[in-house]
Amino acid sequence: MSKYLDYEGLQYYTTKVKGAINVNTQNITCNWNMSKNRVIFTLNELKTRNTTGTWNDNVYEANKLKFTINKDNTITITSEGQAITSTTFLNIIISQDYNDGNQYVLSGCPSGGSAANSYSMILYNSNGSDRLAVDSGNTVTFTGNYNSTKLSLRFQTGVIYSEMIFRPMIALKSVYDITSEYEQGALSNVELTNNVATTTEIDNIWNGT
Repeated sequence: MSKYLDYEGLQYYTTKVKGAINVNTQNITCNWNMSKNRVIFTLNELKTRNTTGTWNDNVYEANKLKFTINKDNTITITSEGQAITSTTFLNIIISQDYNDGNQYVLSGCPSGGSAANSYSMILYNSNGSDRLAVDSGNTVTFTGNYNSTKLSLRFQTGVIYSEMIFRPMIALKSVYDITSEYEQGALSNVELTNNVATTTEIDNIWNGT
């Protein structure tokens, strides 16, 4: 029997139940569409997508700009009082489809940015030549008519960047309108299949006991 678990349920399950003695085997899967935030990545994925600078554990440095990847997938940046020496990108997602015709909201860029003069978060087309949506601190809505989109943070050269936190999120507008609060993206189906323990206690969660 297959049971479907939303992200909050998964967090509860992995916190409260994982580690108990395995008795029964059940198939637990999660449709990523249940996650509010569609921006889903791991630290290792970021390391393979950003190679022009240097990595030290969860800290990436390029052109005098420092990125710290936090455990909740927010990203702290600072240039520590120095002007950065070149336009700098942090590539977050390199291929993701939004092709269902729904309205989405791109959010999480700190207020006060500017695509032309300082910092922004940009959703590009598949080859990076066109900007499909740009958040410079005020969020932006776009229609899901695209395949293989790319999401990057972009920082203009010659600017001193004080410490700030990016919270990259793409959510259905209908969900974002209910709550705009940042939520870390959910795990993929494959990761859930590999990582979730199965126990007799899981039925108690489904049944509310």
